[in-house]
Amino acid sequence: MSMYKRCFIICCVFLWSCQQHPKIAPTKQQPVLEHTTDSSFLADSVLIFKDSFFSQLTFPSDSTFDTLLLKHFDYNAESLSSIERSMADHGLVDVLDVIPSIKVDLRYATADNFVGEVLYPSTTRCFLRMETILKLLKAACYLKESNPAYTFIIFDGARPQSVQYKMYEIAKSKGQTKYVASPLKGSLHNFGTAVDISLFDLDSNKELDMGTPFDFFGPEAQPRFQESLLREGKLSALQISNRNLLKKVMKKAGFRSIQTEWWHFEAFEKNYVRSVFKIIP
Repeated sequence: MSMYKRCFIICCVFLWSCQQHPKIAPTKQQPVLEHTTDSSFLADSVLIFKDSFFSQLTFPSDSTFDTLLLKHFDYNAESLSSIERSMADHGLVDVLDVIPSIKVDLRYATADNFVGEVLYPSTTRCFLRMETILKLLKAACYLKESNPAYTFIIFDGARPQSVQYKMYEIAKSKGQTKYVASPLKGSLHNFGTAVDISLFDLDSNKELDMGTPFDFFGPEAQPRFQESLLREGKLSALQISNRNLLKKVMKKAGFRSIQTEWWHFEAFEKNYVRSVFKIIP
């Protein structure tokens, strides 16, 4: 076989191979993310939100976003509870270090919750994944633009799987397991990508009236029933309006709501979270 024929055949085989197995570089809209807890992963993974983060926003500035991406949050020298240390060691960040205007009232650090027991002893900080915090910062910007006197108040953020087991066992003894995700698979709280949250009026120094308190598991707390409850007079128009405002700014920032708890929001879809992030032990 002549050299020219040999070269021609090699070129044809190469072109055929390219057509059968095209190499497509990932874009910012479809990033390739690694399953890792390495803190250096934070800067790479949150970049996927950068293009949309500032859409329709006049603040924060682009330089502020870059500063957050590069900032190293070192909690080694600080006095943390065992719960807080576990979350910091897994690369999570204290929400107030990024959004200091938010109020934090960790109900599981007290007995004021549906299990009636303290699950976070000596804990005052709310930790989340940076990816979740950046979406929450975006929601805070939307809230401030529409209602300058309002801020968020967080009841629960990241929750270690060990606490989920304890919560599930207590709920089991009370016949309330339908309200608690199985610790085997884990709640999205156990990945640092879910937040229990409400609205707080800085002028009156009070939480907005949402119709029920946090951790109330009657039908009045479930958004799927609120229109019928309004007709029955069990919820007011103001209470539903407050809920709708919370849902509006959270969803606009990319959070997902659920139909059974007005306070619960998730930064990402469940299967995505479980395939990309590691659970907090």
